[in-house]
Amino acid sequence: MRTFVVFFLLIASFSFGQTFQIDSAFTKEEGIFNKYKYRVDLKYPSFNFGPEALMGLRGIAGDMNTFIDTLEKSWVKDFKSNLSSFTYDTAFNDMTSELVTDYKTFYALNSFISIELSCYEFIAGTAHPNYFVHTFNYNFTDLGLLSFSDLFKKDSIAKDTYLKFVAEFCRKSLMEQQEKIGIAGAEEMIAEGTAPKLENYKNFLVSEKGITIVFNPYQAGPYVVGEQRVFIPKNEISSYVNSGGPLSFWWTK
Repeated sequence: MRTFVVFFLLIASFSFGQTFQIDSAFTKEEGIFNKYKYRVDLKYPSFNFGPEALMGLRGIAGDMNTFIDTLEKSWVKDFKSNLSSFTYDTAFNDMTSELVTDYKTFYALNSFISIELSCYEFIAGTAHPNYFVHTFNYNFTDLGLLSFSDLFKKDSIAKDTYLKFVAEFCRKSLMEQQEKIGIAGAEEMIAEGTAPKLENYKNFLVSEKGITIVFNPYQAGPYVVGEQRVFIPKNEISSYVNSGGPLSFWWTK
């Protein structure tokens, strides 16, 4: 059984004079799959521009909602696939496998939205739960759904200078973070997870103060470290950023 509940969460006015609204939607499901008890509890954003929105803006909201819905469904599909492939053991009869998703609005202003989507999965009988973050960055007036490289100047992209800067900044930060908590011997994992490759920087969050890079468990350190984050202040990275691009609000007052 699936139920949907929607409630008002946030309203922000954007430059095109329309009212943008983020609601929270919920999907709940429980039952037995491959002899395992399971529970699905999803919370995710739903976007709209209000009842008076123009057709084009409704289309933008529809595209965003389709992306989020498809992503959430893929996580449920993978969860059930994992349940299906796991060997059943009667010792786990009283345990419930679960999939829980959530989100946080990191930034929503100036035609730019940056959202953090989180996914927690536990399969009864496995050594530990899995957890990861997937970020969603969208610009209403320019490029739509954004990748990390969309934020930067063409010449810094062509020469990979922005990526080299970010990689070194993140490497140093994670080395310091892990050293503070007493984690040693992870230099190779950090070097690989922060290498100047675009796939290492697919999860990022934007605010008026800078850019936060999210490193999921195992990406740049052992599981015990968990998720890691590196904040790069605006004044440190702005020389690489396209001032006329999605982050143009950094230069406006």
